[in-house]
Amino acid sequence: MRYLTEINAFERLMDRRPLPLAIRGLWYTLMREANRRRWPDTMQLDNEYLLGITGLSKPTLITMRKALSDAGLLEFSQGVKGQPSTYRLIPPSLVELQEAHGGASGLPYEEGNEYLEDVEAPERYFGWTEAAGRELAKITRDLFAAYWPGRSPDDRDRQRVFFYIKDQQMDEDGEWTMSFPEERKALLAYAFEAASRAGAVNWNYIAGVYRNLGARGIKTVEQAHEYDEKRSSQYR
Repeated sequence: MRYLTEINAFERLMDRRPLPLAIRGLWYTLMREANRRRWPDTMQLDNEYLLGITGLSKPTLITMRKALSDAGLLEFSQGVKGQPSTYRLIPPSLVELQEAHGGASGLPYEEGNEYLEDVEAPERYFGWTEAAGRELAKITRDLFAAYWPGRSPDDRDRQRVFFYIKDQQMDEDGEWTMSFPEERKALLAYAFEAASRAGAVNWNYIAGVYRNLGARGIKTVEQAHEYDEKRSSQYR
């Protein structure tokens, strides 16, 4: 997550559907704890520890925790004896994005349930060449270096990138050519950037952003940014 990005998104959410101040305070406490722990995917927090740093009673903590969960901002798993409860903060920017596109649940957060496109290997498409393969590999490496550092793309990643940026044309003689248009590459980079801003760089999120662009009839990065600006101005 990006601390300031998510705080701003949280405050915008609170403007539209406010939670009581005490519940907001619990969210901020959990955010501080996540920041202190360097943003793990999940946190194990003992009830006694959390009660100690919040000053809440246990019944009040349970009620507030449920309110955050009902608001789509928290996933919670009850611990057992000797095992602390598990907390996962859902990025408010993701909740906000879902709301902006009709509350779509098609933007799952968990990395483990990745969206898989039903697409054949690139080599099986008409017009494929070794040069196209080298270009695809470079495009994929550049995207990952910019927005998904620390992970080396594999063949499945290249296949997914191919799915979004490929273009095939057949000439009058029946010959096929394959290309990767700049606008398609730019739109995919936009989706990667949106996932990076949300602190949720995974193919689920990227696919969700891309699907929502299509649902809005957005075909260029300029249109995407215009839509973002229009949506942001509604919350100022």
